[in-house]
Amino acid sequence: MTRNSLVSTGQDSSRFLSQMYNLPLNDSGPDEVLANDETQTLLNNFNIKLLLKISIVVSAVSVSLNTPVTFQYAPELRYVCLSMDIFTAVVFLVEMIIKIKCGGLIK
Repeated sequence: MTRNSLVSTGQDSSRFLSQMYNLPLNDSGPDEVLANDETQTLLNNFNIKLLLKISIVVSAVSVSLNTPVTFQYAPELRYVCLSMDIFTAVVFLVEMIIKIKCGGLIK
């Protein structure tokens, strides 16, 4: 198998890089790669990951609604956007605190 045949598509290039650097090929991100079976953290829970993904979508919707023209047509959307922003900020703040605590910065 030559290098040119492996780099022909995006999927093949990621396979080539994972073989080159001896990395596992998954889409879960660095949290799952670093955490082994003995040290299960709260952030590796399925429900917590689902909450983080939902928060990402809610944040994207809030950003797309947050325009002056939208607020001219529907002024009550200001409060909806504000509540969506507060929800995502709290979720990401808690995630950050958990990661800092698991990383050993805070005891």
